[in-house]
Amino acid sequence: RIAGRFRSFLEVHLAKSAKLARTHGAMVPHVVTTSYLTHGPIAEQLARCGNYGYEGGPVLLSCGRAVGRRMVPCVRDLEHAWAHSGEGDLEAQAQKVRDSSRQGLRDWARAAGEASDYFDPSAPDTCLHPVGHWYEVTNLVANGTLARLLRDHPGLKYLFLTNLDTLGAHVDERVLGAHARSGAGIT
Repeated sequence: RIAGRFRSFLEVHLAKSAKLARTHGAMVPHVVTTSYLTHGPIAEQLARCGNYGYEGGPVLLSCGRAVGRRMVPCVRDLEHAWAHSGEGDLEAQAQKVRDSSRQGLRDWARAAGEASDYFDPSAPDTCLHPVGHWYEVTNLVANGTLARLLRDHPGLKYLFLTNLDTLGAHVDERVLGAHARSGAGIT
């Protein structure tokens, strides 16, 4: 809750961009990457709430159309993920539950066919999913959003990318300055 009411992830990110725009007297275009599953509902919500009153610049939607296929994990990949999860051992009974659930996942992966296409006949639409994360960069190019940004804002030099559910992420002037001085293409 902020100021007595719940906020969406999108509203929080737009508020941070608005603060950045006000603090620096700059236009801060805000791009929200979407997928074939989320584009319509997000566009409708932004229209319904007037972009949450965002005045820092345009709010653009960048729709990704790529579709991925879910796969059954390999046991070695599960083991690797668990080994590097940073989770410590639990109290004895809770550890037994964790170990048992992990053994169940190992057994399922072997029985389903490690690295095979995932399919659940009771929910066939779950075998496909929108791809995300670094696909957003190629989506910005493929769907014309980056070209529009560069056309409408010819002085644009930097893009800040973060997942919508990473609420702690924000443009930090020190990090941006270090990036600019480094000359790197990506930080």
